[in-house]
Amino acid sequence: MSAMRWLSTLTLLAGMTPAGMAATVLTPGTPLTLTLARNTLQYNVAVEVPAGTQQFRITATSFDTCPPRYSGEAAHPCDSDLFLRYPQGFTFGTDIGQTDPTAQAQYYSAGPDDDSITVSNYGIPPAQGGTWYLALVNADDQDFSVQLNLEAYPTEHWTTSFDIRFDAKSSYCDTAPWNDPALGQTRRDLLNTAAGLLAQQIHTAVPVKVWACWKDFGGDDGSGTVLAAAGPTFFYMDSEVLEADFLPSLDDALGARLHAPWLPAKYEWYPGPAFTRLAGTPACHTGAVPCSWPDIIVYYNSNKAAAKFYDTANSPSARAQTLSVTVHELTHGLGFLGLVETDDTQTDFGARMLDYGDVFDRNVAYTGAGIQPLLSLDDTGRARALTSGEDLRWVEAAAVNSITNPRRTLPVPDSYIRLYAPNPAQSGSTLSHLDADFYPQELMGPYLPTSHPTSLGLAEPMLRAIGWDPQTQSIRHHADPLPNNWYDRAHDGHGIDFQLVMHDVAYGDLYYVVFYTYDTDGAAEYYTALGHLLDGRFVPYRDYGHTLRRMKYVPGQNKTVIDTSVTGEIAIDFHGAADSHACNDGINRQGALSLAVMSWSIGNESATWCIEPIIAPSLHASPDFAGHWYGGEGDSGWGMELFTLNLGGTTPVALATLYYPDAKNDPRWAQAMGVLDAAEATNGLTLYAPAGYCRTCTAPAVRQQNPVGTIRFRLSDSPSGDNRVDIQIPGVFTRTDAPIRKLYFAPGG
Repeated sequence: MSAMRWLSTLTLLAGMTPAGMAATVLTPGTPLTLTLARNTLQYNVAVEVPAGTQQFRITATSFDTCPPRYSGEAAHPCDSDLFLRYPQGFTFGTDIGQTDPTAQAQYYSAGPDDDSITVSNYGIPPAQGGTWYLALVNADDQDFSVQLNLEAYPTEHWTTSFDIRFDAKSSYCDTAPWNDPALGQTRRDLLNTAAGLLAQQIHTAVPVKVWACWKDFGGDDGSGTVLAAAGPTFFYMDSEVLEADFLPSLDDALGARLHAPWLPAKYEWYPGPAFTRLAGTPACHTGAVPCSWPDIIVYYNSNKAAAKFYDTANSPSARAQTLSVTVHELTHGLGFLGLVETDDTQTDFGARMLDYGDVFDRNVAYTGAGIQPLLSLDDTGRARALTSGEDLRWVEAAAVNSITNPRRTLPVPDSYIRLYAPNPAQSGSTLSHLDADFYPQELMGPYLPTSHPTSLGLAEPMLRAIGWDPQTQSIRHHADPLPNNWYDRAHDGHGIDFQLVMHDVAYGDLYYVVFYTYDTDGAAEYYTALGHLLDGRFVPYRDYGHTLRRMKYVPGQNKTVIDTSVTGEIAIDFHGAADSHACNDGINRQGALSLAVMSWSIGNESATWCIEPIIAPSLHASPDFAGHWYGGEGDSGWGMELFTLNLGGTTPVALATLYYPDAKNDPRWAQAMGVLDAAEATNGLTLYAPAGYCRTCTAPAVRQQNPVGTIRFRLSDSPSGDNRVDIQIPGVFTRTDAPIRKLYFAPGG
């Protein structure tokens, strides 16, 4: 709790602005060469983007060779990782062991080879003129030079959209038919032609990597033969929970949850190609997947019955059919598919993928009983919707109102776009196609149309809603969270003291966090963190490599030091929490002022909680003493969170959480609540130390409140006046007529 510990940091930060720090400037057309010290972070590059820019690209290239990182590894080209922000600069130090630039970045590229970031008008944040801030990391064990280049374009500058491999031979990718002496080249040409037709209808500055494979799906000469199949190889989610949900092999891959602020929505799955497009860098450069993996795998049926279809590909009719099938399947690969389970032979028929929603299904509703979002239903309800015939609809407004929707002028729900929902369900076709009875000649129907279309048609506005919108995006703004006491209803008794300590336009406002909790024995303890609010997230400083600190009191010196025997991490996200798993755990949170997701780890324990503020702003008394208080620069090492509340009486009510050292100098806390009347002025309020329960345990029905001492306030007419406190915890901690001051620093000082 030592405010002295933070004073030097705050003073340093107050004198720094992005413009003042950014002595190195990168401009279009002028390469910039930097020498990066080994194992360090350099964050003082100002990227000057010209006014009117619609797209820009930053590349980093090193011509030096670095030694192996691991035993048995060969020497490799030195590699720098890129991290980009706008309009605020990066904070924290240059030691990569003490800071995490990924947590601050809005875009990043951290691949094993030369890195690049492309920011487009459709990005979040979008490309625009002004000063952007670039940080570079050298994770190698030697100094090396890196050359930076900036390209800026006043109009959209698209790349070749598909990078197709015909030689990705593996146990699940047969490539032999591409090398057939008679038809191999024709087949390859047709796939490339189809990819070119689709590329003209989408907008991406990062190539989509495709593996072209053959696989025996079976079949006969009938109309039900599968001709081809494709889909994204991976799905991604913007989440504070950093983990991958996949097995080591590509054919078992599912999805990765990571910090991906460029995605429009949090806590839902995005298809890999859309993720890559919005990230402005290959997916593997975000650390989610190996760089050897593709974004899409397209399979053609090598069964003899289906192969006849391709063996006559030189005829005009077969050529048109093959082009249409290929564009159709590549469109599935771009993300035109739902992730709700559609196999009615599975016990989880109707379930969401890993119990999260996805960006496609977010736009789907069941209209058989009102209009119910598909993802809001339970598994049984979704199974009913998937086999409902005409009642599975795409309801996203832009596609519904698009000129490509022939039913757009009908009243709701008839104007909604009908999806394929036969009974019984057809796994792989249900949900992920348009209803052929209503749209017989659309590309994305479940059957091959007689017109052999290659135009996206109605699928084009639908793709826009799942990460393929070419329109210029706006800057995302986040409401400031309430400085307050926040807690999780599922873990009542634990919580955080979250208080603003300095407004900071340059780096994001500075907040102080006290995580008050209980140890494994149920004894009260607390941990602290300090950090900036960036893009709706609390991004903490690291100290000794960790963001959550347990403090140890130093008797005689009236201060605390970090207890390095206990390690911890914390992250708090105030954006999109209502869609997170943590806030959809079956707990009724009706009436919450707002919600946030707090991820924490202490030692071997970790969890993700849904937290909300306790005190409504309307309850604050006047004068308002709400905030974090401590004993001043000469008496730090203890403090309190204090609220003065107007609960309808003639005098305010104090609610205080006192943080203090026990007889062994360990961090403890106790709480008091009472009216600030004459009795309090004479006797003080009783401090209680609740008998707690462990952080990962279920909350008991009743918790015992143990009195440990008293606290008496002597508050002036103003938070900035002469405010004092008496504290009596016999044999443990005492203060008599001790002055207290609010932990707040004016900007610039």
